[in-house]
Amino acid sequence: MHPLPNEVVVRFMPNLLRWEGKSAGFFLFGTKYGMLVVTTERLLFLSTGQSGITGQFNVISDAFSGKNVSVRDIDLSALGNEGSLNVPLSEVESMTVHRRWDFASYISLRLRSHTGDVREFAFMSKVGLNRNSMLGIAEACGHAKMQQAARTGAAG
Repeated sequence: MHPLPNEVVVRFMPNLLRWEGKSAGFFLFGTKYGMLVVTTERLLFLSTGQSGITGQFNVISDAFSGKNVSVRDIDLSALGNEGSLNVPLSEVESMTVHRRWDFASYISLRLRSHTGDVREFAFMSKVGLNRNSMLGIAEACGHAKMQQAARTGAAG
């Protein structure tokens, strides 16, 4: 997958676990480890291909922090790894942040394809104590989706 013309990273969050379903589980079985990226055109989860059980011991670099980053600067070959996501912003129905009973926060993502199929995922750091970062990426995703809709003339 190649970057789209003028596609820029809006916000990213490394070192996340990804669950299938709308809420983060308590166990790491079935999770994938990677980085969530919001661009001006799409939402990406760049999976390491490792399960959360082994992936949690790796640290994904925060190399882009504070920089104006083009998607061309990111190694998109990770999209070929098991567990990766590559979703147009138009298919993001909602991205919200929730708190579990143990005070861990997680992101709940709901996608609706152009055919109406719904998929849900949850993302959380190892301990879920970075709520402000999660709120920031959810807000950035909503803002990028509105800007994209305005550029293309689509209803958002």
